[in-house]
Amino acid sequence: MKMSEDTKRKLSIINTGKHLSEEIKQRIHLSMKGKNLGRHLSEETKEKIRQARLGIRNSDKSKKKVSESLRGHIVSEETRRKISLGHKGKSYILSEISMQKIKNGAKKRIIPKEKILEDYISLVKKNGILTKSEYKKLAMCSVVTIAAKFGSLDNLAKEANIAWVQPQNDRTLRGKNEDKILDIIEQHNNIKLERQFRVNHYHIDGFDIINNIAYEVDEFHHRGRYVQDVIRENKIKEKLKCNFVRINEEDFLQNLENQSLENFSEGVKNDE
Repeated sequence: MKMSEDTKRKLSIINTGKHLSEEIKQRIHLSMKGKNLGRHLSEETKEKIRQARLGIRNSDKSKKKVSESLRGHIVSEETRRKISLGHKGKSYILSEISMQKIKNGAKKRIIPKEKILEDYISLVKKNGILTKSEYKKLAMCSVVTIAAKFGSLDNLAKEANIAWVQPQNDRTLRGKNEDKILDIIEQHNNIKLERQFRVNHYHIDGFDIINNIAYEVDEFHHRGRYVQDVIRENKIKEKLKCNFVRINEEDFLQNLENQSLENFSEGVKNDE
């Protein structure tokens, strides 16, 4: 039986201001459960509901229920488009409480000096000795903050007692004989070496991908870096499960000068 508009209006006037108990709400909810499934409201009805709810704010309890019911729900692209169009051109006035929350969240974090130092040491343990540019990408805060606490990145490294590694892809830091030595090894072993092969934050001088062998030429800038080189070598071997060949520049060139090319391997030290 359908009620006339006049009857609906009268009932609405009678019930204005009345509050239903939780028990009655629950009964109504159970009685209506599943009845509106798949029902499509007309645009007119939607507009009436929207107008009736203008200015009404959901309670925290209602918000929680809605949130739980939507958990795991995937919003379709069509719905997203409608929401986007519905918000287009609208401006929102934030309450004083919301504004205060935003201001509090925008306050600068105060990071203790000890925390930055601890983070730097932790990064080195995880990734090996870093270049300055690599550390800037991984650091927990900006370089400006670090400089304010330590004065400079060099002072940070000094306090941690860890020296920065020089960027190995910079040719000014590569000895003039590296390419020459690797060229000879390629010709002698009939292999192809990928130069400056990247592994995590490291670069290998030459890497034989087919035979899984890393070649590292120990030139002048490796002097005094034995501990750092061993750490670096172990991390590369752990990552690639490869053999590692270290080549002493001076020994290699001396053998090359005094002996035939076939005996060049005396200047090569394998890790095995």
